[in-house]
Amino acid sequence: MIQRGLRFAAVAGLFVVSVSTALAQSYPNKPIRVLIGYAPGGSADAGVRPLARALEPLLGQPLIIENRPGNAGGVAMELMARAPADGYTLYYFDSGPLTVAPHLAKVGYNSLTSFTHLGHVCGSGSLLVVHPSTPFKSVADVVAISKREPSKWSYGTSGVGGPHHLSGEYFKSVTGANLLHVPYKGGGPAMTELMGGQIPIMFSSLGPAVGAVKGGKIRALAVTSLQRSAAFPEVPTMDGSG
Repeated sequence: MIQRGLRFAAVAGLFVVSVSTALAQSYPNKPIRVLIGYAPGGSADAGVRPLARALEPLLGQPLIIENRPGNAGGVAMELMARAPADGYTLYYFDSGPLTVAPHLAKVGYNSLTSFTHLGHVCGSGSLLVVHPSTPFKSVADVVAISKREPSKWSYGTSGVGGPHHLSGEYFKSVTGANLLHVPYKGGGPAMTELMGGQIPIMFSSLGPAVGAVKGGKIRALAVTSLQRSAAFPEVPTMDGSG
């Protein structure tokens, strides 16, 4: 399965492993560490933990999940780039630290040469959600009210440079909505703050939002994908919202 001395990565999740040729025949013979670049409770956790449980019987070794939040996944990415090439450190990440972060700041890795991507695990669009106490009932409300009340409204995401931050800034650029970005160390902490009313709006992965939307703790306004989500068939797309 793993035959070369390379680091492998997996997006939205991508896995990153490193193995030498000498170890390939006996790999693995001890527990494997899996890095996640965000705080617990977000979409990365939701994606990697079931996958890790499925891989354990195939590999014959436990996979130890380790959350290393910071810089929208960049902290874990730099840690992975410095990991020994022995195949016992994996990294599950979204595309943000790989494609966006190097253009925002100096990073301790090269997106093209530091890793070899093993495969795509899963993916989804973003979801625009709001706290029920806000006046927002539609995307048009967010645009109109934030323009009318500038500097009053903010939106949370899993971090600077991540896909949800890009969704939010693109949304602002094409609509003129006046929203302040509030980055967190993961989608889990941001969702907790949204449900508690500390932030009014959030661009989120679909997975962590399902329970909160179904339970009425937050309100879903639109998905960023071109088609409606099977998880939220009643929620329109951004395109469908104008």
